[in-house]
Amino acid sequence: MADLFSYEPSKNARRTDRATSKRAAKFLKPGTDCKIVFDVLTNHGPLADFQIPKFCALTEEAARKRRADLLREGLVCATDMQRHKPGGRVQTVWAISGTEAGRQRNFPL
Repeated sequence: MADLFSYEPSKNARRTDRATSKRAAKFLKPGTDCKIVFDVLTNHGPLADFQIPKFCALTEEAARKRRADLLREGLVCATDMQRHKPGGRVQTVWAISGTEAGRQRNFPL
């Protein structure tokens, strides 16, 4: 009998899924901050780090750290686009790897 709180990554990706989806299933446990940031970028991206907290309960610092983890795992990529924070600083815009936005790398706002 399986433990109620056990996690099995193989059940989060199908055999027909792309390699990035399978890698994400192993890395992104439900309920973790990495999973939250990945889902926000999937559903609302591409986004800059300061925009991610608008769609979840994470701080900008936490979102940036988890996005950096996703970058190291190859699950997100930088685009050629940049956005200005309210204070005027410029930040890179990030997209999920393997998506049209991630492949295009240069698209309008």
